[in-house]
Amino acid sequence: MEDSLKKLGVLLFAVLSVGLLASQAQAQGLTYGLKGGFNFSKQVLKSDYTDWDKTGLTLGTAGVFVNFRLGPVSIQPELLYTRKGVSWLYYEYEGYYTETSYFKCDSIEIPILVKYNLDFLKLPVTPYVIAGPAVSYLLNVRYGSAYEGNYDAGYWDYHYEYTDYYGDSGYFRRLSFSAIAGIGVSYKLPKYTLSLEARYDYGLTSISNSTMAEDDWWYITSMKNRDLQVLFSIGF
Repeated sequence: MEDSLKKLGVLLFAVLSVGLLASQAQAQGLTYGLKGGFNFSKQVLKSDYTDWDKTGLTLGTAGVFVNFRLGPVSIQPELLYTRKGVSWLYYEYEGYYTETSYFKCDSIEIPILVKYNLDFLKLPVTPYVIAGPAVSYLLNVRYGSAYEGNYDAGYWDYHYEYTDYYGDSGYFRRLSFSAIAGIGVSYKLPKYTLSLEARYDYGLTSISNSTMAEDDWWYITSMKNRDLQVLFSIGF
């Protein structure tokens, strides 16, 4: 974990250094702002034990960005707090009860995006495309299960959740990498710019560790994030 924190610190320092240099060179092209929205998240699980019927979760993302405009192209580092996850039907005893489980992973994500603004279209709004890599640092993992069933005593349901237990167990890697691509539109007002975008965050590395695959209960050999994100931003 200490090595992961050092790597994250070096990356943050690099992002800030690039930002300071770019802001000095292109002060007139510098904007910054806030963004937030929704993750339509679905983690891809591979298991030697069973092929679970997986369902995505709708979770949230929020953070800040800096944009360095260099003509129609700009560089946009971001710092986001994001939550991703997946649920699945873990067990079903037909006619009696079902058990549905989930993972929710909270992370700090740092995308470094290239943004191309389609100003030449001369529309009321400016379309743009974005693409670039991202690195994520896992803060914690929550695992939960919900039971629902019918017995002689009647209908019953209950839920339990382990907070950060699996994040500290060694089942997960702290650092992971992904590729981002998306489209959006922006609308410029006198003092700020509003933007709406959709992007796909494609996990390149598994966030599960080998200890998860070796556990007699999980047998999960790979877990990769796949997220459709809808984000709203305001730039100053």
